[in-house]
Parts: sequence; structure tokens; C-alpha cells
Amino acid sequence: MKAFYYSLLLKKLLVRMPNGTSSRFYIIYFLLSLICVGQTAKAQFGSDLGAPAVSTLAWDHVSSVGDESSSAGSIGLTTDGKMYLWGTNICYTIHAQQTGSGNFAVAVFQTTPYYLPSPSGETIVKVRLMTNKAIGFYVPTYFALSQSGKLYAWGINNGLVGTVSNWPNVNNALPATSDTTKAIRSPRQLTILGESSFVEFDASPINECWVAIGASGKAYHIGSTGDAGSSSLGRTTTFGTIPNPAGVGAGFKYVKVWVSKTVGFPLIYLKGNDGNIYYTGPMGVTYYSGVPSAYVGTPYTNAELRGQVQTITPRLVPFPAGEDINDIYAQSYSGQTYISTYAVSASGKAYLAGGWRFFKGPYATNWTTYVVAPLKSEPTTATGLDVVIANASDSVYILKSFREVAMPPGASKVLHFEGFAPINGDRMLVSIIVGDNNKVYWSGYYNNNQGYIDTHVANYLEPNRSSAPPSDWSYTCGFNYRFAANDYYKWNFEAINYRGAVRVQITNLRSVYFTQQLFILSKTKRGYFVGPLFPNTGTGRTAYLNTPYISPFPVPIANELLLSCNTSPGSGGPLGEPESTPGVGVIDCSKTKLYPAPVQGTPSQLSLLVTINVTTIGDFSPITINGSGMSLVSGFDKVTATTTGVQTFHIPIKYDGTTLTNALQFTIGQAGSCAADLTKTPTKAITDIWTLECVPSAGPSLKK
Repeated sequence: MKAFYYSLLLKKLLVRMPNGTSSRFYIIYFLLSLICVGQTAKAQFGSDLGAPAVSTLAWDHVSSVGDESSSAGSIGLTTDGKMYLWGTNICYTIHAQQTGSGNFAVAVFQTTPYYLPSPSGETIVKVRLMTNKAIGFYVPTYFALSQSGKLYAWGINNGLVGTVSNWPNVNNALPATSDTTKAIRSPRQLTILGESSFVEFDASPINECWVAIGASGKAYHIGSTGDAGSSSLGRTTTFGTIPNPAGVGAGFKYVKVWVSKTVGFPLIYLKGNDGNIYYTGPMGVTYYSGVPSAYVGTPYTNAELRGQVQTITPRLVPFPAGEDINDIYAQSYSGQTYISTYAVSASGKAYLAGGWRFFKGPYATNWTTYVVAPLKSEPTTATGLDVVIANASDSVYILKSFREVAMPPGASKVLHFEGFAPINGDRMLVSIIVGDNNKVYWSGYYNNNQGYIDTHVANYLEPNRSSAPPSDWSYTCGFNYRFAANDYYKWNFEAINYRGAVRVQITNLRSVYFTQQLFILSKTKRGYFVGPLFPNTGTGRTAYLNTPYISPFPVPIANELLLSCNTSPGSGGPLGEPESTPGVGVIDCSKTKLYPAPVQGTPSQLSLLVTINVTTIGDFSPITINGSGMSLVSGFDKVTATTTGVQTFHIPIKYDGTTLTNALQFTIGQAGSCAADLTKTPTKAITDIWTLECVPSAGPSLKK
């Protein structure tokens, strides 16, 4: 019924639209109509007509690049360790299928997730996408790290993977449209300067730069050198070792790395096994690095100024004592001197360095103060805050080191925190923070005076306004033409469309004409995109590249089975539940034990020790236990055998203290059932361990 009334309302609104109404508003009304259609479609999901349009996969993380031209693409990892690719399929990096003549040497677009099998026997734990320039086009290289420490790459080799057998280096030459041989479409293992086992890596989606950390603890760099002293970025196609920080001991190792994501000189943050964070990259653009010792005004060597990370010594990034930093989101210098860097600790605290608050008057009718992110407390001007510019028309306040950010309302921990500088924005910064109450807040400044095809995504974030903005600011509900958050120490504006999110990730854009994209991960691990629906969104549809659909509301990643050309749908089950391979074996009832021994009348938690002769590895499920006041602990429903032979499995059970009887029965999947009489005197193998007198049984009767 809601869909029916919404459609009537839309019809009335469209009829009343005056002549000359801009096409932007037609787009908005069209998208609203899609939402109404979606309300109707929900009712069909439970029917037997077709497959649901929403993916059944649960996502762990996604690495993505959006573009109005050719380089749009994504790689995602599900919670059960499966890899999926989607995007323009430029240069046949996803599959070699071709349904017609494509532009930009593009095979048919892959607009839904396309399953890529992992290397045999390997479980993937991290994936990344990096796009590299090749004669006017950016072509993808994909990376993956396995649980066992193997590092893999595939896609186009543009000189940034080192030497890999049978993977041609295109040498900055774009493969021909009909050439499917230049791209590698399955993972190839990498070795770097003799290392074949790795603990971590990170790649910039659009900076043509990546860093890997070997099992030795050494960090290896290749690609852009961040050469800030030249007219164009320097670049190396040879791996080099990043030096250790000054003063560390002989046992020092790097354990984690973050590479800046946005266009510009690459910034690199490394974590050591001493718990400290270290920065390397251009030292001359460090307004926002959070490194006081490298702050603007410090004398630099030529290598430090130019950011030649294979030769300069990383600098300590100070954080409060005892804080364990587990995530850093670094932007890059790209013509905007004042941007910000974000960090989140394991304790759930958020930190900000670089641009904090601004007074900006780029237009005569639009003078405003805005805050990139509210802080927990006032920073000390002498040591932590720098007023870079201060005059009647323009003021910029810079945090020299990382300062703790205010906790969003209702949250006790921060799950995710990052931000971006809008395309062509002049010191217009945006921050988005996610709390452990699954609510999302934003702070910063949004402005659409520059005539782009659409406003920035955050204009749709529905602030809870307590008062109207100045009369020269035009806005409607959900479509705020300009808006600024200016509270120094409090998050005020909730992104109500994103409630239920655990991550709101800024997608990297090469476009200069469109609004920002966001990838949103819900608490149920479903994936969504907001903004221009380029092929990298995986939403199952895209318009002409230069005129995409632009959705102000989250659109779910589409069903991986939708496209008929998707011959590799993969598996994974609803919301990414791992595939369950049944185990085969037989219980030895005579070896069953209870530990500790139950004391009649005293409720307790016990372990049921069951011995199974496993002949085929896999899962033994379901498990049932009843009788004598015994029951299975909630959430425990299977045991898994990883090898064959005789094995003992520990199954947690609860005893409610009732009278022990002769009716204890249990079933362990395909291994069979046993029964035990707990009224008999047991054999005590060790104090408080009972060896049960069990005999084979068909299990409990299902008849009432």
C-alpha cells in the first residue's frame, strides 16, 4: 500500500513541476520512483519468480575505483574468504568474454560480482585493486594475501609487480581491443627481493604505488616515489626496501602498512612491532601527516623533500601512550594544502591530524566557519595547533599531531572514521564517523556552487537541524545545496540513511565531474553503494559512462547470478556462510567422557568428549544432546575434522542440575549416536572425568 500512495504522490509532483525545471530534479524524482518500485519488489523476494536482485554474499571488505571513463572496477572479499571482481573489465582483466565491440579496449561490462577461485589450498585474507596508467587509460592490477602468507597479483602488468613468469609487461602500451592475452586472469604468486612469505601489504587504488611487508619484517616499496620536487610524480619499477626508523633495536620489524588512497604524492604509514606508527613520504607537504618533527618549516634533505621513500628514514608519529592504532586513512597532497588524516585505535578512539577548522569565504554570499571533525577537547595552541592563515576572509587551523576526536552520540567506540576533499573543492573537507551503535555522523562543509552534475554525496545525509541556515542557502529535505558543520567539540549531524552501518568507506574516484561515491557495509555484512552508479558499484546496472545514474540513497550490490555472461557465479550461501562439506566417520561410544563430572543438583557447564574415527574430513552437523538435564551450549552446532584418523572432539554442554537418569542421548552428525546411563557408577579415569558406559543407539525418538 505504501508503494501505491508513493507512486500517486510522485505523479502529482511531476505534473506540477514547472517548465524549465533542471534535469537534476528529474533525476531525483526518477530515483525516488525507483525507491517506490523497490518497495513493491520487496514483496516479491519471497515468491518463486526469479532470483532476488540483492546479493546473498556477506562482504568483509572491498577495494574500488570509480570513473566516468574506463577504469571503474572493484575487488571484494566475502566473510568466508571468497574473491569477487566487477567493473568495466577493461583489457579483459576479469574474463575474456566479448559480446560486441567495446570502447576503451573494454570487454563486456561486469556489473555484478564475478567469482574468482582462490589458489588451491589457500584462504585469502586481504584484497586490493590498483589502477595504472597506460596510454590514456587506467588498467587494473589486483592483489591478494593468503592466510599462509603468500602474496598474489594478476590483471595487467604495467611494470609494478616485478618480474613474473609468463606475465607480459605492457610497458605503458595499451593492449589492443581484441587482445585477450596481455592480462592474467588468475592469481600469480609474487616473490620480492628473495622473500616469498608476507605478513601484510597495501596498495593505493590510484597512486600507482604499493608496499608489502615480508615475514622478515622488512617493508618493500614499488611504484610512485612521491617525487614532490618534479613536475610529475617519480616512479620506480624496481622493488626497494624502506629503511627502518632511527633508533630502533635489532629485533625491530614492520607489521602493518597503510598507503594513501587519493590522487597525489603517496603517503605511507607503517606500524612496527614496538607498537609505534611511522610516516614516510614527502616531508614538504606534511601539514596533515601528524608528524611534528616533520612539520612545515623543518629543514629537509633533498630526498626527504621529494619523498623518495626507498632512501629516507621514516619519522615517528606520536599517539597517546598505550594506544594501539589499527586503522589509518590517509589522503594525498593533490593541489590542496590543507587536508586531513584519520586514525582509529583498537580501543575504539578516533584521531585526526591536519586540517581541523576553517573560516572560508570563496563567494560573497557564502562566508562560513566549518569543522572537519569535532575534537574531544580543546587543543593546545602552542604545541598542537597551528593557525596557518588568519585574516578577515580566510582562516585555517591545522592540527600538528593526531588529536582525539569526540565520540559520536550514543556510541562507546568508533568502528570507522575517514573523510575526503570533494572533487575540485577548495579546502572543503568532509568527515564520516561510525559508532558501535551503528549510527553514522558527518562533519565538514558541502558546496555545489561550481555547477557539477550533482552535489556531493553528503548533501543527502539528512542533518537534524535545530535552526534554519541563512536565507541565501537553498535546500530541501535530503538535498542540501550547501551546508556546514561548525561545532568544535560535538557531532551534530546524523546520516540517517546509513543507520545500521559498520563501515562507510570513501571510494576512490578519478572523475572530476561527479559526486563522491561511498561503499557502505551494514552490520549484517551486506554491501551498498551511494553516488554515481559506475560499473565499479556492482549494482547490476549502469548508464552511459558520461551520464550515470546518481543515487543519493544506498543501492545494494546486485545478485552475483544476474548476468547471463557470468559463467563463474561462485558460491558461499546466504550472507556468505561458508560452504559445509559433510565429514564421514564413526563414534567410538566406549571412549565417551564427561568433564568435569556432573554433581547432581548443581548446575554447571561441562565438556562432552567424543572420539570419532574420521574417514573423510569435513563438518559433523547437526549435534543434538538431551536427557539428564543436559543440553548443547547455544551457538555451537558442529565440529570440524581437518584430518582423518581417530580424533577426540570437545563439545560444550550445560547441565541444569536435575536428577541424573539413564536417558542421556546425543547425535554427532553423520558419525552416529550414543546413549548413556548416568545412574551407574562411572569409571573415573582421572578425578572429575567420567568414562561413560555408552552403547550404540538410534538416538532420541522424534515421535511425541
